[in-house]
Order: sequence, then structure tokens, then C-alpha cells
Amino acid sequence: MKNIPTAIIRPPIVTPSIEEPVPGWVDTLNGPAGLLMAASIGVLRTSDWRYDIEPDGMPVDLISNAILSIGWYISLQSKPLGIYNITWRNLNRSFDYPDGHILFKLAIDAYLKAPYSLAFRPVFQPERINLKSKVRYALEKFFYHFIIAFLIDTFISCFGYKRMLVNYVKRMHYALDIMKYFGTRQWVIKVDNTLQVLDAMTELDRKLFEFDGRSYTDQSYIADVFWMGARRYLLKDDDSTIPVAKVKYLM
Repeated sequence: MKNIPTAIIRPPIVTPSIEEPVPGWVDTLNGPAGLLMAASIGVLRTSDWRYDIEPDGMPVDLISNAILSIGWYISLQSKPLGIYNITWRNLNRSFDYPDGHILFKLAIDAYLKAPYSLAFRPVFQPERINLKSKVRYALEKFFYHFIIAFLIDTFISCFGYKRMLVNYVKRMHYALDIMKYFGTRQWVIKVDNTLQVLDAMTELDRKLFEFDGRSYTDQSYIADVFWMGARRYLLKDDDSTIPVAKVKYLM
């Protein structure tokens, strides 16, 4: 058993797909897509995250390509175990990786091109430097999130609809708390082993199983893909609603 090729593959925060199976594909509320959804609906109005750092994220399809490529690579090696870190920020040297504040701005720009048709509040726009105290954040979280959610749930229950927003807010804060440790610290991640995998691949293989993200350098395009994926596959908002949603957002 000790001679079986084994690899420990450590991805960063997983984001919606960039290309496969379709651009922007996502099927879970966990992670950045869920927070993007919460902000677009109008639920997320405050946070205690830092937005002046460069968070590590990577599309799910590039991570899948990396797993396949590393699996091939370790089958050719004699050493029994290897650790492979995969991060877009470290592997794609041609990409000017933005900090969290710029990422949020790009996401907002993408949102304004195709707003969510059922949003009840404007999209959240965080400050670059977070100077909130724990007390202030606790108060904002209580009044901006839980009180509003409770009032809306109470209102819709009068018309026979199921209460759901308070539970959604609880899930949102659970996700925020989980990702906060990873999303609010600047990590130094070594990718030497992963770069060796890239060097061993042919040019054709690097194209077919791309995971360094070298084909994707347009920040606005990437933000558009991620937001439209969240809009289509999480919010189930058809593209036909975009014209009406734009008018509604301006009102």
C-alpha cells in the first residue's frame, strides 16, 4: 500500500465554473456564490470582513482539471506522497489579481448589467477598510439582517406563505463565519509542486486540462460569468427578466 501513488490536493475557496459544464455553473449556496446571492437579493447589508486583501479563489472546473492532471503526474513519480496547492492567484502570473474590495466592485458592476428581478433592497457595497467594532457589527447584524428578515417573514405569513427569510439569514451568517477565517487573511501559498505538474504537461494537455487560468485575464468578464451563473442557477432568474429588473432597480 505504501507504494501506491498518493497526492494531497489543497484547493482554495471554490467559485462557480468559468467554462465547463457551462460558464457560471454553481449548485450550492455555500461559498462566495451564496454570499453573492445574499447581497443581490438585498439580505446581506453588513459584514465584519476585511476587503483590502487578495482572497484566494478558483473556479470549480479548473480545480477538477488540476485533480485530473495531478493524478496523471503522480502516476509517473516514484515518491509515494506529494502535496499540491492550487490557487489561481499563484499559478496565473499574467492575471492582475484584485483585492476583495475591487472584486466586490466588479461583482456590483456585473450585477447592474443584470439585476435580480425580485431584489427588495439595493446591493451591498462594503468599505475597503473595515473599522467596525464587534459591538457595532452585532447591532448592525441584528437590525439590518434579523429584524428585517423577521418583519418580512411576518408580512408574507399573513398571506399564507411560509416563513423562510430568518432561516436563510441564519444560514448566511453560518457561511460567513465559516469562510471568515480563510477570506479575511492574506495567505502565502507555495505552489512549487503544482508548477512541476504544469511543466511536465504538453502544450495540448495544458490547453485541454487548463488549471492555471492563463486563458482568463479579463476581470470584468470573470465577474460577469460568476454573477450570471448565480442569477441563473441559484436564483433561478431567467434572462428574459433582465430588462424589467433594470427598470425596477432604477426606481
